[in-house]
Amino acid sequence: MKPLFYKNHELFKEIFLNLKVHKTRTILTAFGIAWGIFLMVVLLGISGGLQDGVFGLFRGFSAKTIWFYGGTSNDNIALRDTGHEIRFKVTDLNVIEELIPNIKAISPEIQWPDAQVSFESETGRFNIKGTTSQTFTLKNLDMKEGRPIKASDIAEHREVAVIGDRAVNRFFNGKNPLGKYISINASDFLIIGVIENKSFLSMNEQNSIFIPFSSFADHIRPVDFISSIGITLKEGDTQWASNRIKTFLAGKYHFAKDDANALYIVNYEEQMSVFSKFFTGFNIFLVFVGCCLLLSGIIGVSNIMYIIVKERTREIGIKKAIGATQTAILKEFISESLVLTLLSGGVGYLLGMGALSIVDLLLANLPGEDQIITHTVIEPEYLILAIIILSFFGLLAGFFPAQKAAGIKPMEAMTNL
Repeated sequence: MKPLFYKNHELFKEIFLNLKVHKTRTILTAFGIAWGIFLMVVLLGISGGLQDGVFGLFRGFSAKTIWFYGGTSNDNIALRDTGHEIRFKVTDLNVIEELIPNIKAISPEIQWPDAQVSFESETGRFNIKGTTSQTFTLKNLDMKEGRPIKASDIAEHREVAVIGDRAVNRFFNGKNPLGKYISINASDFLIIGVIENKSFLSMNEQNSIFIPFSSFADHIRPVDFISSIGITLKEGDTQWASNRIKTFLAGKYHFAKDDANALYIVNYEEQMSVFSKFFTGFNIFLVFVGCCLLLSGIIGVSNIMYIIVKERTREIGIKKAIGATQTAILKEFISESLVLTLLSGGVGYLLGMGALSIVDLLLANLPGEDQIITHTVIEPEYLILAIIILSFFGLLAGFFPAQKAAGIKPMEAMTNL
């Protein structure tokens, strides 16, 4: 009795011989499958690059970061005052820290937008932000040069500033600004750091100048209210923390919890979750489109297999006459269909990956640093899914022709041909 691997070797040898004999027919049949897989790979690769780029926009903030911004309430519950502005107090931070025990960082932020700033004879307008050292943790801001604001800067009311690239280019022509003084509201502030421009969100801070919260109160205006409060959690549910803080603020400032105009909440974990669900659905749609494109190729494979069965009716009859079982005939034709499908899909996949490599080269040479898609990405699970889909379709395309072949009677085959 011959070993199993020998039988399989002979089977695949016969399959490849049959495909080689009908080269043109094989290539034309394979094209539909290869084209479907090629388009699926390219579309999923571009979609993956877009997803990676969109998620990259959030890398300027920690994932478990929530910001609260005061708005205008539709109706002050206590005073029945429509149009009441919601302004936070510094003392709110202490209450929030007690309400949320797993806070990693918390910081107020107060702004003076479009303020005039000068250096020697040059002037420019920038957003002045009074903040604490923890803002740099909340916003994940790294320093290109120098250091961020420290707790000691706030405690000692130091006139120091951290600036963005736009201020560097406006006042210093790209030269090192550390140790220089800029004038804000007739007060001189020592530049101690420059923000690294590493993501889309940090780009928004390039027009900002950060100064200590205490110095803002000393030189800009008294801090009787703050513009926003940001927190980052060590772990846990950001939705629970957001609702708990919202309940506290609604109770203190007398607005309804469902008043969307009174309090603006930006929960980055929720936003990332929404985008994640969108891209999951979008990729499923692309896989569906790819399957529809594959369907025409699979129908072609099935038709070809029916033709092969008809052409090889005499051969099948002889095999059954000398002892071939129906199972052996089924296995032969299903294997041939499966091999043709997988080989075609493999060619389409390789061509798709080659096309994505070309796209990556083109993206790498695009001018500027603010494009969302910088590269393409194919997730491994989609490769596994493609193999499963191809295998299923290959089996399906070969099953019915194989059944017809297995049902041929030796005597009828010899009589008809």
